[in-house]
Amino acid sequence: MNEFNNLKPDDAALRLFFKEDTLYGTQLPLENPAIPVFEGGKNATLLMIFSHNSEPILAGDWGTMVSGLIQNERAMNLKLDEVCLLNLQRNPDMTPESIFAAFPAKKVLVWGKTGIAQLDALPVFGSGLLFGKTVYKLNEAATYLSKEAKGDLWQFIKSQILV
Repeated sequence: MNEFNNLKPDDAALRLFFKEDTLYGTQLPLENPAIPVFEGGKNATLLMIFSHNSEPILAGDWGTMVSGLIQNERAMNLKLDEVCLLNLQRNPDMTPESIFAAFPAKKVLVWGKTGIAQLDALPVFGSGLLFGKTVYKLNEAATYLSKEAKGDLWQFIKSQILV
């Protein structure tokens, strides 16, 4: 038997939630902040971290360029589900510890400023070890739209990430 079966609208306990005909309660958030919002594959070997206010993660000209870089057979030659794409602006409560715990990727590619000191401290076209993951740092993706900048980006990816 359910203990609430005998509640009536005039019972004292139920009246605590109402003021005349209005029900008062707390609104729960639609998304659980502990569950990351991402695109691509959760169990990917490469995690790409962005921080911007566009939807989807790979938006505009630079998004097309990054998507092409990932999928092109003469570039990284990966499927989108082989790469995890994480936008920190959609995951504001995540820390490097929680990011790296949520995603098993061995290599992490950070695109531009993130607002996370440990990630932003890395030099552009440099790398470091953070919580057991190799983290590589690039400028914002839009920086690499010119032919010369794409060449520099490709050389870095070929010599550092694809080895």
